[in-house]
Amino acid sequence: MKAFVRIAALPFAALLVGATPAAQEIPWRGGAADWVIIVPKGSPVKFNDWHEYGYARFDGRFVLTGQYALTLTDNCERPGTEDCLVVDIDPDPEIAARLPRVKNHGDVWITISEDGRFLRSIAGPRERAKLLSGKIRSVTGRTSIVADQFSVGGDCEQVWYSARFVAFAKPPKPARTRFGGGFGCGY
Repeated sequence: MKAFVRIAALPFAALLVGATPAAQEIPWRGGAADWVIIVPKGSPVKFNDWHEYGYARFDGRFVLTGQYALTLTDNCERPGTEDCLVVDIDPDPEIAARLPRVKNHGDVWITISEDGRFLRSIAGPRERAKLLSGKIRSVTGRTSIVADQFSVGGDCEQVWYSARFVAFAKPPKPARTRFGGGFGCGY
């Protein structure tokens, strides 16, 4: 009888071994009870802490591939300067599925912070001047970069994501793509 019980239990043991642990859920700090950050199992980044300004910081490097859009930011302290240019990446679905995100809050567009190398590689001086003068709305294309310092924050019912450019994983491919915009409160 004991042998029969052991044999009968084998298929159930296989289910337990094959079971995938659940994603990590991090409740939003300081309120917003319906905001929960989901960190998928196998994510290339791990939760570190909450910044004093209320956003979540993550450790780890990862390759970020997807469509980028270089645009003018609405909130710029030095209008007319390249400090007003911002690069956002719409990650490929397989990358987005592995990154932390706020549950039930739509797409993950990642704002890239960097020292200007990435920006200068995707837009020459003429294109940057056209952006700053309003002659064009955006410069778009595809890229593959190495990123770190991933962060998740939000306000006004809008979630934002950011990461720091470290290096190119593959050279960028400037190309015209459609960019709909829509960043900031009220979009």
